[in-house]
Amino acid sequence: SSDIPVGAHGEIAEIILNIEGRIKDLQRRKTLAISVEKRIYLNSQIDSLKNDIEKLKEGENTFVIRDVATKQLEWSSKILERPTLSIQELNDASRIVDISKILLLIKCRAVRKHKQSY
Repeated sequence: SSDIPVGAHGEIAEIILNIEGRIKDLQRRKTLAISVEKRIYLNSQIDSLKNDIEKLKEGENTFVIRDVATKQLEWSSKILERPTLSIQELNDASRIVDISKILLLIKCRAVRKHKQSY
C-alpha cells in the first residue's frame, strides 16, 4: 500500500497540542516522582511523545498517523493492564485513546478521499 497525504493540518495541530499537554503532565509528575525508576520511565515517555510530535510535524500522511496511533494505543493498553489504577492513570488512558481515535479517523478519511479520486 502506498502512502497518502492526509491534508488535515488543523486537526494534526490540535493533536500536537494535546500531546504537548500530556508531556507537561508527565513533566509535572516527574518532578514529584520519588523513585529513580519512575523518573526514568517518565523521561522515556516524554522523549517518545516529543518524537511523535516531530513525526506529525514532518509528515502528515497515513503511515505516520498509523505509527503514532498504534504506539498511543499500545501505551493505553499497558496502562489498563496494570492490576491497580489511579484516577490519573485512567485519565491518561482515556486521553491516549482519544488521540488515537482522532488520528485513525483522519487516516480513514484520507484513504476514502484517495479512493474516490480514482
